[in-house]
Amino acid sequence: MAEFKRPGDDTAGSERVRSAPESEQGRLAQVEQQLRATSDILDVLTRGASGTASRDDVFGAIVENARRLLDADVAQIFLVQGDTYVLGRSSGLSPEYLDFAAQHPIARDRGTLVGRVTLDRAVQQIDDVLADPEYVRSDYQRLGGFRSIMGAPMIVGEQVVGSLNVWRNEVAPFDEGAKTLLTTFAGQAALAVRHVELVAALESRSAELARKVDQLEALAEVGQAISSTLVPDEVLRTIVSHAVELSGTDGGSLMEFDETSGLFGVRTVYGTSPDVVQALREARIHIDHTWVGRAARERTVLQIADLGAEPALLDP
Repeated sequence: MAEFKRPGDDTAGSERVRSAPESEQGRLAQVEQQLRATSDILDVLTRGASGTASRDDVFGAIVENARRLLDADVAQIFLVQGDTYVLGRSSGLSPEYLDFAAQHPIARDRGTLVGRVTLDRAVQQIDDVLADPEYVRSDYQRLGGFRSIMGAPMIVGEQVVGSLNVWRNEVAPFDEGAKTLLTTFAGQAALAVRHVELVAALESRSAELARKVDQLEALAEVGQAISSTLVPDEVLRTIVSHAVELSGTDGGSLMEFDETSGLFGVRTVYGTSPDVVQALREARIHIDHTWVGRAARERTVLQIADLGAEPALLDP
């Protein structure tokens, strides 16, 4: 008599094989779900381009859909940060795992799946991490409980910026269809990273242009002051005020050098309290024994991050 086997009896222990639906109706339903997920992610990407959604919103949509459509227990995005990978977004992880991942970034080597995926710039899968002698992050595995894991690289131009990973808590490798879908999701995550970079570059450029405009306006005002008055102190005061405002400092002064005594005297100030002005006027600011004098002698800009922490250059 033939032995009767129930579905799943041919797998050992808790291990099982997950496969795509065999019926035509099942395949159509799966395609419909994938199209809907892609549409949802593209919608978030579009809103991100218009400024109404963030990169984190896009990542959230990707990991949620990847986890659901690939029948995974967890989906996560790792981002390259220097010589390590940091967790950027996830779905299905416990608070304990999230805390651990935040404190223990993954090294950029072949000891983990994310390392292999980004170094090889290709989709990879470990059927069972417990059977992989090269997998070194047993601490992550014990905490997460994963067995089968797959990842796809996130590539922006020629640069790998991260990896989209999914895992199952039992030995149940992902099929080729899942591999293709994960690659698509990883590409969408890379688009989100690229968008953030473009926005940052645009904002930086806009800020730089704004600074240039401020500088040109300041120069125009100085030129106007020079042409409209014969009083030197008014011109010098205009110069100092614009120097302070454009440099983002609290105050400034312009000093005049007396060659006979070798001393600098305060000619005009801006944003400086009366007490400080009085102290400057009473101080002996000598060209050989002060930071002001050193800057003048070397004919260069000197910046002191903390004057109190620097050795004094004062008259004996």
